[in-house]
Formats: sequence, C-alpha cells, structure tokens
Amino acid sequence: MKIRFIEETYIRALPKTKGNQPLGTMHLGAEIDVEPDTVKGESLEGNNQWYRDNNGWHYWSGRTEVVAPP
Repeated sequence: MKIRFIEETYIRALPKTKGNQPLGTMHLGAEIDVEPDTVKGESLEGNNQWYRDNNGWHYWSGRTEVVAPP
C-alpha cells in the first residue's frame, strides 16, 4: 500500500513518541510503500493507528492519506 504525507511527519522506530526519539522526517508530499495493516500505538489526537514500512519504521497515520490501497 502507498501513503502520502500531508504534513511533515517524524519517522519513529516504535509506534509511540514518549521515550522514542525521531529517526528523521518525512516531508510534505512524500510517498512511500507501507504494510497494508496498521499497528496500534500511542494515541495522538484520538488516533492510535500507525503505519509500518518494510524497514520496520513507523509513521503516525494522522498526517497521511492513502494513495494506492493494497
């Protein structure tokens, strides 16, 4: 599945922010392939769904949109 970032978004090793420093940043408009199923993680703004890519890195789904479904 492919997602697009609609805001600057941090790349994280785990699906949480507390005690989990960002690995980097995904820029507005960037598109990447992720696993088709989201994982539950820390809830941000009432949303606990995170995407995971093939490297095992996580992205909070609240700042993304699906470009190509699985």
